[in-house]
Amino acid sequence: MSPGPNTASQIPELPTRRARLETLLAISRELSRIQPLESLLAKIAEACGRLLDSDSVGIRTRHDDDLVLAGAYGDARDAMPTPRLKVGESLSGIVAASGERLVVADAASDPRMTPAHREAYRRGGYKAFLAVPLILGERVLGVLSIRTRREQGFSSETFLQKPFTPDALARKVRQVLDPRPAVR
Repeated sequence: MSPGPNTASQIPELPTRRARLETLLAISRELSRIQPLESLLAKIAEACGRLLDSDSVGIRTRHDDDLVLAGAYGDARDAMPTPRLKVGESLSGIVAASGERLVVADAASDPRMTPAHREAYRRGGYKAFLAVPLILGERVLGVLSIRTRREQGFSSETFLQKPFTPDALARKVRQVLDPRPAVR
């Protein structure tokens, strides 16, 4: 039996597709496993870092009027030297207070940033900052912040133009891991 007309051209795609499916399956297993919140948030931060080609992603969760560093990927803990911020304090606090995304092209020079964060950005060589609120209904649950050393910043990441709900974040991560359209 001879292969169909498209079989030969599809063979090189099989290893790549298989590797992506295996990665998706491994991540799905990891995320579906009951695990501590900090571990889960670190995995979400890592997925966002891979999505945006950044090696510094942090997630702060809201506890009353405070934002607590709860998940980190790459060198985010170095870039975010204060584990606890007040809502309204520094760039992530502004995002939590406003419920709106924030993009800053030259974060180390932004006067709204705390001096400790400004110095950490300079030491780390970070150029741009992007943060989005994590929203459930009307409530800001936390802030996802991403840093980059790229000169062009975050201009190509247009899907971050509106606040993320946990469901929207999950859909975006899923799209990166498996960009095929969902079967309904």
